[in-house]
Amino acid sequence: MEVLMKEGKLVYVNGLLLEAEQAYVGIEDLALNRGYGVFDFFRVRDGVPLFMEAHLHRLQHSARQMHLTLQLNDEQLSQLVHHLIAQNACKDCGIKILVTGGISANGYSLGSSPNVVISTHELPPQNPAHYTSGLRLITHEYRRDLPAVKTINYLMGIWLQPMVTQAGADDVLYCWQGEVHECPRSNIFIVSRSGEVFTPVHGVLHGITRRHVLNLSRHRYPTHDTEVTRDMLYDAAEIFVTSTTKRIAPVVSIDGDPVGNGQPGPITRQLMDDLQQFEWQYLEERRP
Repeated sequence: MEVLMKEGKLVYVNGLLLEAEQAYVGIEDLALNRGYGVFDFFRVRDGVPLFMEAHLHRLQHSARQMHLTLQLNDEQLSQLVHHLIAQNACKDCGIKILVTGGISANGYSLGSSPNVVISTHELPPQNPAHYTSGLRLITHEYRRDLPAVKTINYLMGIWLQPMVTQAGADDVLYCWQGEVHECPRSNIFIVSRSGEVFTPVHGVLHGITRRHVLNLSRHRYPTHDTEVTRDMLYDAAEIFVTSTTKRIAPVVSIDGDPVGNGQPGPITRQLMDDLQQFEWQYLEERRP
């Protein structure tokens, strides 16, 4: 796959490697004008892209669901990611792959081919308090469009940020007609008073970290991928969220009320350790 090489931090755009300042898509792209596109994001640790196979599989699924014809297969995308990691000396960073709706002739119809952008990003520093003291969530009645697809549409989550700040919270949890769904950028798990682990199955994006935590939890606890109700949420002994960047982060309050004793619980802490070990094993198997 031929690419145009430039000096400095590089971004892949439609077959070219360009300096970040020169990388662009046209102003008539549906991603800019209608918020139409999909993406995926994963971490690079010690030069190894973490769980990239699963993320690329989900990206392909998202593109198909949005009627976007992605010309690159997983092997080609993987080669581009590794090349970009090497060119940008990206030892510990994030990789974002964006697939847009393409240039639209009338501003509404899909373009003939999507634009594909691959970029590296510095990861924000972890806040230790999120893991030792826990997160505070507020709930909001909302159900995402096409929740099984990782689209670029984060309108509601961004619009709610002032309300999250005003409530002294860290994030918002979407609920809909009595069911618990997800946070804008993470999945949620609850631990019942009897020690069973539950995570919503409907109306959510099936996160890669969510999948790993489900598998790890099933080896230790009764674990259910099922409907989760608001009543279960408010009666939980423990709650935690999962995502690519957070991994597992405990939740200590919902709408101002404490979860359990208001501290990260033992099952949450155990799964945090298990996930860390799982990630370490993955890295050990793939380091050069």
